[in-house]
Amino acid sequence: MKNIFLASIFSGVVLGLKANHPINQGIALVNYTTTNKLSQPKKNKINRTDRKGRKKGYWVFYYGESDGIKSCEGNYRRGWQINKWVYYNQTGSLEKTEKKLFLRRKYKTKLYHSNGLIKKEGYARLLVDHDYLFYYWTGNWKCYDETGKYTGTEKYIKGEIMNEDE
Repeated sequence: MKNIFLASIFSGVVLGLKANHPINQGIALVNYTTTNKLSQPKKNKINRTDRKGRKKGYWVFYYGESDGIKSCEGNYRRGWQINKWVYYNQTGSLEKTEKKLFLRRKYKTKLYHSNGLIKKEGYARLLVDHDYLFYYWTGNWKCYDETGKYTGTEKYIKGEIMNEDE
């Protein structure tokens, strides 16, 4: 029977062996949740670019340099927005969230009322054509009033509203 050794940087020991096994004797058993660089929050690691000048990692944008009010925040990979992005209005209130669907140029989008409740939710698409980006709403969008009550559906085709059902 072969022994398979798997190293774990999170536990500080070689998995599958007892802590007193000779292979683990030289490994300091430390609580890596507080000392490991991989698990610590990244300090000053925002708004970075890669070697090619493309945005990468966590980014935060502000309306003005001195007011400190966030415009939006989210992650980039190779210059493209990925995962969830959060957008704020000029008063700092939540305005919109977008969640990119994996391996697609489609976004689950939610717009918010000033009280923080959902105003509309649906899908948006991003098409890339040479040097142009086309972002538009598509499909059925659910609409809600300021109390959170469902008010109807709006249908969009390539950003154009087709009908409103009450």
